Amino acid sequence: MTITFTLEAHDVKAFHSYYIKHDAGVKRARYFQLLLSLILSVYLLRHVINEVPFYILLFGIIEYFILFAIFFLLLTFVVRKYFLWRSLTKDKLAGVLGEHTITLTNEAIIEISKTSESKKLWSGIYKVIYTKNYIYVFTTYAAAYIIPRRAFSDEASMLAFYEYALTNYNSSKKAA
Repeated sequence: MTITFTLEAHDVKAFHSYYIKHDAGVKRARYFQLLLSLILSVYLLRHVINEVPFYILLFGIIEYFILFAIFFLLLTFVVRKYFLWRSLTKDKLAGVLGEHTITLTNEAIIEISKTSESKKLWSGIYKVIYTKNYIYVFTTYAAAYIIPRRAFSDEASMLAFYEYALTNYNSSKKAA
């Protein structure tokens, strides 16, 4: 089963967004960041609580948590999007963007682009994921072959490609 398509910057961005949203390590880092911030907040409030009248303290706490929420949202969304945007410039993705041909066999997934050719045995695949707009064949926990929906003529052919990849992946895991 072979498909040919052009990988574009927005496809790589979609993969990064998927990874950031679904990876357990990223989620743990986000929760750790939130927990550390809250612990620091409680520590600072504990030192101020005895020296300030209650009503001023209450307004200060409300103001602090509003600013904290704004800061946390800025940090997690705006800064992340900025660094993602910086990493997706065409000169940094010259070997990734462009035309790709992916062939699935019973033994491996083969990718050919203008700058490389690779063959990865199914036993070396980390996982296979189907989303509304992409099929991701993860070669590691953070890297994948990105196959966009537009590479297929219709939904049925995309689903058939995914099922063939998943069947080969599952077969390789059972054999190991």
